[in-house]
Amino acid sequence: MTGLEMAAAYAIKPNILKRCGPEHAHKILFDFVTGKRVFNEKRIRELLSQFQVAMPYYTLIARANSISDPFDNQVVEAYWIGNELLDQVTPEAVRQVIEQDVKREGWDKKQIAIMFQAIALKHAKPHHSLSVLYFFTRPGIKLDPTTFNTISEQADQCRVCVGIIQGRDHLEVSYLPLIFGSDRIIKIGSLVEKEIEWGLLSMINPNLTFGSVVSFHHNWGIQILSLEQVENLKKYTRMTLEAINP
Repeated sequence: MTGLEMAAAYAIKPNILKRCGPEHAHKILFDFVTGKRVFNEKRIRELLSQFQVAMPYYTLIARANSISDPFDNQVVEAYWIGNELLDQVTPEAVRQVIEQDVKREGWDKKQIAIMFQAIALKHAKPHHSLSVLYFFTRPGIKLDPTTFNTISEQADQCRVCVGIIQGRDHLEVSYLPLIFGSDRIIKIGSLVEKEIEWGLLSMINPNLTFGSVVSFHHNWGIQILSLEQVENLKKYTRMTLEAINP
């Protein structure tokens, strides 16, 4: 996938869920990624620029690496999957983007200050897992036995996961979930199996087979991953956990 296609692919399901981006944008993005319709690239860029969570990260990563296009393939991959471009972004720049994001969510100065006391910014990279997990560990959230299972499930669905296809009738994958402990420590759990939606997998991945390693987002299949991409996704997710765990 090109950077523009990847940005569109990972934006579709959050938009369906009304989590991000203009209303009904997913219809255009789906047709663009699957090739059902031909669009002017400028229109897709303008549409994706309205996704208020991802766009500042694309811009940040591109600027830190002297790349003019925020939808460059390596830039978009860095945010969603992870790659070496993330290592060029300073902790202070990451802090500025996080602060911009949470202010848009209505956080006040006290909440923001408490959050930054809890985040080890030296480990924080501008990776999608960070933009997910600081939200789910925000000040005031209660991780008690009645809520942390629900919260961990929501966070797990929101991040980008790696799955190994085990069955194609209902697209079962095996993967490593996030586990939220009552001590507020977030860990990678043991291997489990779950059913996910086909999403884009059968439409843009003709080589999909039993045992294929794929990414999924909000339980929606996205793409086949290379070994390097799998390792990068694991690496930068671990770095996020180092940054946000108390």
